[in-house]
Amino acid sequence: MGCAGSKSVTIAPGKQLYLYMSEEEIKLVQESWEVLKDDLEEVGFLVFQRLLCMHDEVKKLFHMFLTQESSGEYVIDEGKLRAHSRIVMEALGAAVECLDDSDQLSLILISAGHRHANYDVQSNMVMHMWPAVKGALADKLGCGLTKELKRAWEHVFDFIASKFAEGVVVCKKNSSNARHIA
Repeated sequence: MGCAGSKSVTIAPGKQLYLYMSEEEIKLVQESWEVLKDDLEEVGFLVFQRLLCMHDEVKKLFHMFLTQESSGEYVIDEGKLRAHSRIVMEALGAAVECLDDSDQLSLILISAGHRHANYDVQSNMVMHMWPAVKGALADKLGCGLTKELKRAWEHVFDFIASKFAEGVVVCKKNSSNARHIA
């Protein structure tokens, strides 16, 4: 599964991250995370603000963070979205720390996909986040977001998104099979 408009790689189910990323790329991502982790809530909020502005179809999934005004316009409840953003960014931090253990990371990501399938997240929606993540990285790292670092983050995100999407697909397939059996 590649990022739209990127030269990213497809991560096949069951494949290990080290087949797609070099040790140097992993090191670059982990070092950049050290800069980002001091402001997780703000970085996450930037990501979700961008996501919700860029993809109206995703807003319905975040109804618990939105309030509809009398004009019909949806307004973000900043407090709730910031709290959710922090949780997501802490999970991303855990993923970054597990980059040297693809098996454990895959299990965590597939499980997260299962949980999100229950919120009607579709497997293709995960890729909507990459432009928002890339924008937040650019905001926070500035000129520190080199071409090499951006490519390394793309590879990490591709892996995360593919395993997350795998979990969504498996959960929906299992739910569908359970309905047919019942």
